[in-house]
This record gives sequence, structure tokens and C-alpha cells, in this order.
Amino acid sequence: MKISLSNILFALLCVALLGVALGLGSVRGWSADRDEILNAFSADGELHTLLENRGMDAANLCVVAARHLPENDADLLALSATSGTLLSGVEDAQALLDADAVITDVALRFADSLPQLTSMQQSQRDMAYLTMLSGSLGRKSSLTHNYTAMVEDFNQQLTTSLSGKIAMLLGVDIIPVPGTAD
Repeated sequence: MKISLSNILFALLCVALLGVALGLGSVRGWSADRDEILNAFSADGELHTLLENRGMDAANLCVVAARHLPENDADLLALSATSGTLLSGVEDAQALLDADAVITDVALRFADSLPQLTSMQQSQRDMAYLTMLSGSLGRKSSLTHNYTAMVEDFNQQLTTSLSGKIAMLLGVDIIPVPGTAD
């Protein structure tokens, strides 16, 4: 078979088109996966239901605590603000994870301090609510764990796969892991 200039040009054109297709597909695919993770807290995101449930439980704990604490109590104000953050539709992952951590800390403090109050001891209903709500909110939520695992999995696959490396060369960045320096 005779190698002609047209055959060489055709082969080079095929390689170039293949490279463009591979690059474009990598960037589009990895960008879509990155956006899905970054939007995990949106209304149609994976973690929305967990986030909403914790926000509603925190708001309910606020109602119970407000019956027994002064309205300017720092923990009560913090719990109210952070439950509002979880229910507000904010999609900033770090703000939501920080709010979730505050809710956990305040719920643990309420579990220790509120049962000591005389008014609380006189309300069997509020004691039951406190036990239930502080118990569920006082456990470290899987919110941070789930989101961090999603981010770490994405970053690991992006940096180790061929299509991920191509996407990184063409501008797709890793996602900063929550709680670490960027």
C-alpha cells in the first residue's frame, strides 16, 4: 500500500477529531458530575431530605427550649439561626455543614442543661420532646460524612482516571473537601 499525502492528512484529521471528542466528552461528563455534587444540597439534591429533617427537628427543639429559657439565651438564638439556615434553601455547602455542626453542639448542651431547670422537670411532655429531639440532633449527622465522601470519591476518580486527567487539563477542578484549607 502506497502512503500518500492524502492518507497521512486523513489519519491526522481522524486523530485530531478523536482527541477533540475525547476532550469534549471528558470535560462535559466530569463537569456534570462536579455540578451534581456541588448541588447536593439543592431541592433536588441527594442530601436535601436529611438537611430538611434536621432543620425541622432543630426548629422544634427551639420551640421546646423557648418555653424554659429567656428569649435572649445565646444557645437558643444560635439554634434558631442555624435551623433557619438549613431550611432556607441556601446551597453553600460549607455554610450548611457549619450550621449542622452548631445544631449538634447546641442539642448536646440542651440535653445536659435543660433537664436541670425546674420548669422543664414539671413538663413531662417537654422532657419527652427534649429527649427525642436532642437525641437525634445530638448525634453527629451523616450530612458531613455523606457530602465529604461524595467529594473525596469524585476527586479520587478525577485524579486517577484517564478521562479525569484530560478533564483536569482542560479546566475541570477538584472540589475542596469541607473542613480543609482550599
